[in-house]
Amino acid sequence: MATILLEVATPDKGEVFSGDINMLIVRSICGELGILPKHARLLTELVPHVMRIKNGTSETKLFVGGGFMEVTPEKITVLADSADFDTERAQAGIS
Repeated sequence: MATILLEVATPDKGEVFSGDINMLIVRSICGELGILPKHARLLTELVPHVMRIKNGTSETKLFVGGGFMEVTPEKITVLADSADFDTERAQAGIS
């Protein structure tokens, strides 16, 4: 199965996630997007939400508190205002 490199970073934590994945599902100001390997180039603003990182049959959830995402055919870069794998705690912090 094809993969694409995902890198997620925040101003306070630096690199939060880095690794090859099969699919990323995010919510931007334009709606929900599914990003697969070899995706067309894209630059978009992200809204606060829980990103879904898919790798094979496993799925990891990562809360991002807004930010920006750049996509190239080989790499996804997310520059998030904040990010936390504890999605319940993170969402409670912005409620």
